[in-house]
Amino acid sequence: MTIERKIICKRKLLTGSCLSLILLLGISCSKKQRSDKFSDTPTSGRVNIAVDATLQPIISAELPVFHAMYRNANIAPIYVPELEAMKLLLLDSVRLAIVPRPLNSKETKYFNSKNIFPHEVPIAVDAIAVLVYPSNPDSVLTIGQLRDIMLGRISDWKQINPKSKLGKINLVFDNSKSSIVRLAVDSIANDCDSAANYMPTTYPDVSYGGRPVSWTALALKSRLLLYAASPLNNPTNDLNKWKRAADASKAIMDSKKYSLVSFNAIFSSLYNTEISFATKAINSDDIEAFNYPVSYQG
Repeated sequence: MTIERKIICKRKLLTGSCLSLILLLGISCSKKQRSDKFSDTPTSGRVNIAVDATLQPIISAELPVFHAMYRNANIAPIYVPELEAMKLLLLDSVRLAIVPRPLNSKETKYFNSKNIFPHEVPIAVDAIAVLVYPSNPDSVLTIGQLRDIMLGRISDWKQINPKSKLGKINLVFDNSKSSIVRLAVDSIANDCDSAANYMPTTYPDVSYGGRPVSWTALALKSRLLLYAASPLNNPTNDLNKWKRAADASKAIMDSKKYSLVSFNAIFSSLYNTEISFATKAINSDDIEAFNYPVSYQG
């Protein structure tokens, strides 16, 4: 196993900096009589909390200190991927969750409809740390390179360092339902939205043909969300991910900026309505060279 070729994406917590602690405040649906010796207070009683599994080292270090200070309190953490932590919160299986994001509008609306009003407390700033093995000299990556690795544009260490002999890059996430995956997808999608706002929707004449426009950035976002919704990254078949991908694609189709052309027009009509981004190249036999059988001598 060539472990020196792996990139492991883990979360890095920055001191003094936004993880969210979400506490549900509202009317309990349960009328069961409490038999606990102590009533639940900030310093006594027992409570189950959901914690993003990537934060386990931090929470595990904090709990012994809290329990030592408040001996009548018992906090029982449930370490699960972010998606599962939010499900536990939505199902009222826990009253508190520690996750690296706030509630979205749909989740807030659901709780409010149940007469529950969540209280969110930022407790730290969240970030991504890229870890490589000591034997890997390519330890400095730019944000752009990291984004291209996650999008599949960079798949070999030579694309980062031409002198590298490490070969193929293996990108490893701790869990397909991890908040790290969600964080990366959301970050890139937001970058695409931001880029679209600064790019023109069209160019004045054909001499600009092939240059990226705002719809090009949104098309990239659409492809990203489709990958995020696919079975590889969505093993629980979360329909919200599919809807998000479909909405992104529909926004481009509804723009009516692009349409299908005949097969012949793809090759005969320069910068036709199927093209959202293209680059020019000199006449060559590269297509034939790259696609003919290996044994072909031409």
